[in-house]
Amino acid sequence: MADIDASAFLGYVNYRKGQGKASATVNGDLAVLRKTLRVAQELGKLDVVPRIRMLRPASPRAGFFEADQFELVASALPPALALVVRIG
Repeated sequence: MADIDASAFLGYVNYRKGQGKASATVNGDLAVLRKTLRVAQELGKLDVVPRIRMLRPASPRAGFFEADQFELVASALPPALALVVRIG
């Protein structure tokens, strides 16, 4: 663990991004790793926890219905299907 440094984190990030993983997924991995290293430090297994920089999250998704648009679509559906869509 003492050999883990910034270049190791960068290599891991590049590896995961190369697998097509989203920044949020990689950030989750890094958060678990950071917590693991902190626990190792608390247990005396590691002197210093290296700084782990998180990735910038992606922009919010676009193209979803606004509430009024949803109601227009739902009202055009048969009642049974509209109920399923509203529950979903």
